[in-house]
Amino acid sequence: MTDEKLLLLQDDSIFGKNLKKYYELVSWGRWMPDLFLDLLRPEHGGIKLHTDQRVFLRCDVRFMSMYGVFSRGN
Repeated sequence: MTDEKLLLLQDDSIFGKNLKKYYELVSWGRWMPDLFLDLLRPEHGGIKLHTDQRVFLRCDVRFMSMYGVFSRGN
């Protein structure tokens, strides 16, 4: 989405004023889902991802098909 389109969608509401920031956060969260989950994790507990889980999550989001990228396990 271009800046011009974002400016047209803005209005006097809080959401409209922060639409560009929201759009950037969502774009970042889609590209780095493991870091987005870290951002949402509470101080105590929550999901702790290992390196292989982080790599798998990023590949799952970035590539249309994971066929041939990851084995099904053994």
